[in-house]
Amino acid sequence: MMDGWQWLLACIVSLVVRFVWGFPDEPPVAWRCLLKCLPVMALVPFARQRGGPAGGRCIALGLAASVVGDVCLFYKDSYFLHGVLAFGLAHCCYTKAFGLRGDHLALGLVMLCCALAAFAFLYPGVRDDAVLAPAILAYSLLIFTMAWRASARLFRGPGWGACELSGALGAALFVVSDLTLATNRFRFAVPHAALVTHATYYAAQQLIALSVKREPLTGKQWKLP
Repeated sequence: MMDGWQWLLACIVSLVVRFVWGFPDEPPVAWRCLLKCLPVMALVPFARQRGGPAGGRCIALGLAASVVGDVCLFYKDSYFLHGVLAFGLAHCCYTKAFGLRGDHLALGLVMLCCALAAFAFLYPGVRDDAVLAPAILAYSLLIFTMAWRASARLFRGPGWGACELSGALGAALFVVSDLTLATNRFRFAVPHAALVTHATYYAAQQLIALSVKREPLTGKQWKLP
């Protein structure tokens, strides 16, 4: 297989295993944690092999940071804040991959309003935590900035390309996943929250990985200085 498609197949297979044998996450034992992380771990080499040193590497780094976040959120009673930080780093990597530009500021303003609205909605559940509250605010700004840059890519060319559409849809599903998780944790119980959170999360990561534009990998491109 070319362009790392074998890794995408590995991701799909590991997802089936995850939802059949490793879901939900209780009790939190090591083998369940491994099954939770495997699908995104498989996407790291897929993005790295498919893309060049710009977008592909940033997406791969974001996926790797997401794996760290997955581990932290698996043991959320002890490492929830660490997971927030890891996924915040992932969104920084995705934002860099989607393009740090000042275009489509109106769309950016809409995303800023959405980020502030999301934080205002969650604030009653985190206001008593002097550390978690600002972390959630920062995270809201980061994920909606990522969604802004992913959406802005749709309007840079003459039409909506497959990679651009994949990135925008992936960003939107990531927002849905995280809002579902946060609402269930900080506000009120969401029906089938774990299933909704994980299904949208894995779909988001796959779409973000697929948003990498094909760029053949060469030794010169990836040679370390």
